[in-house]
Amino acid sequence: MADRRFISVEFVYKPRPANADYDSRRRRAVFDYALRSRLAELARHPDAALILCCADLSAAASLAPILADFPSLLTLTTFVNPEAYAPPFPDAETPYRCAWDAPEAWTQYKTTDRWARIAFALEVGQRVATAGGQGWIVMPAHDAVWGAYLLDELAAISLEQARGGLPAAVSPYSDFHHSAVPGVWIDPLVIRVINAAFHRPPDSIASRAYQQFWGKMGIIPYAMCASILRRVEMRVWEDDLEIDSAIQTLGYAAVTAFAMHGVHVSYRQALPVFSLVDALALFDRTLHYSLPIPGNTSLLARPFIALWQHLPDYALNYWYLAACIEALTARCQRHIASRLARFGCSWVDWGAYRHVVRVGDPFVQVWKDSP
Repeated sequence: MADRRFISVEFVYKPRPANADYDSRRRRAVFDYALRSRLAELARHPDAALILCCADLSAAASLAPILADFPSLLTLTTFVNPEAYAPPFPDAETPYRCAWDAPEAWTQYKTTDRWARIAFALEVGQRVATAGGQGWIVMPAHDAVWGAYLLDELAAISLEQARGGLPAAVSPYSDFHHSAVPGVWIDPLVIRVINAAFHRPPDSIASRAYQQFWGKMGIIPYAMCASILRRVEMRVWEDDLEIDSAIQTLGYAAVTAFAMHGVHVSYRQALPVFSLVDALALFDRTLHYSLPIPGNTSLLARPFIALWQHLPDYALNYWYLAACIEALTARCQRHIASRLARFGCSWVDWGAYRHVVRVGDPFVQVWKDSP
């Protein structure tokens, strides 16, 4: 694949959503819309390739109807999952101490499944670079919606912002963390709540007050992959922040490209989040991310009412958004605080795995309730 300018590695954690009921049909429609946007942009490039990095055969097979619409796109399939520890597990007491069902049935893993697939993608980049290839590994999340020419725009920025002898790693950033999908009913309030909750001031991002490489979408030069692979600590849960830190430490550039109001780069996100109950799971995971970091660093820990209390009375819609965000965050925080008080840790189920975090401990425990 040394002649490929872009190699997009899709992390396929589970089969495409089913088509059984109204809710699952909506989830399938959002998933398909975002995936098709990415495949259409890839297929526009004769020098692009797609790797499906799947959990199992059923996950790979479920994408066949969509892939059939892109016959010209070179597509490879592989199966990558995290490696389990051999018993006795390093944290063998966790399932018992935390009173999980059937504690003896749980297996501990060395990394998250996402880290296992990131490592695979970086190894692909390393091997392509060794073979003389020049281009970028692309790692999109399922909710990344690509517009036309996005990859060309990001590649141009990567070359312009080169540092340390290599093009930059580039991530697009959009204030549309959630957005509408044609033909799918998503409550506009839910979209507005999520966009308000996860908003980051563009000036702060540009001034590097935040990270520059984002897990939702990013391109990494092949020649950078080997160094990142050697540098990152894969026991840390928040992988994009770890990758961003590694790039900076290595003396290379990580750059955020803005997609504000449709200018600069064509990019947004669309989530399978249709209600405030769905949003709770998203908030819960975000708050768990921040637990290992000393201090109260979570984006969602901001007092939203205080931020917006200076608004005039006619801006009641902003007060309502703030109240929704505060209520969702407070509910998650109460649940987390209760677990911390009882067990000394908290956890969140995401995909097929349970992620256990402790305050101040930088390393996540990864468990699954079957071998």
